[in-house]
Amino acid sequence: MGGHAAGEVASEIAIKRFVENAPDTADGDALARAVVEANRAGLFAPRSTGAANKGMGTTMTAAVVDGVRLVVAQVGDSRAYLLHRGNLQRITRDHSLVADMVEAGEITGRTGPRASPSAASSPERLAAIREPFPIFTR
Repeated sequence: MGGHAAGEVASEIAIKRFVENAPDTADGDALARAVVEANRAGLFAPRSTGAANKGMGTTMTAAVVDGVRLVVAQVGDSRAYLLHRGNLQRITRDHSLVADMVEAGEITGRTGPRASPSAASSPERLAAIREPFPIFTR
């Protein structure tokens, strides 16, 4: 999460854990479990990496392609797009306070957090963990 406390540390921890658990095939449930485990590892690592990393977090988007099947698992506001026959389509939804506020009609996508002091100052403004994690299968 850009600029978030020790985000680079959380990202490194999450990627290492994800690689350990990532499925070899386009199994949506297995991919979701790997992303959940990786994200938890990145969030709860401050216990082992020191107080300086307290409050760190990360986002993750992962995809597995197996022949013509694609599965995507995502947490946070790291987006996935599908480029097919020259068309670029966003296939994930941001997990963020701002996205929730846009969907609820409280702010517009154009004005974003500048229009809402609560969105701009919220510690959840970049990403919030939610379960279950959406999985896109195509």
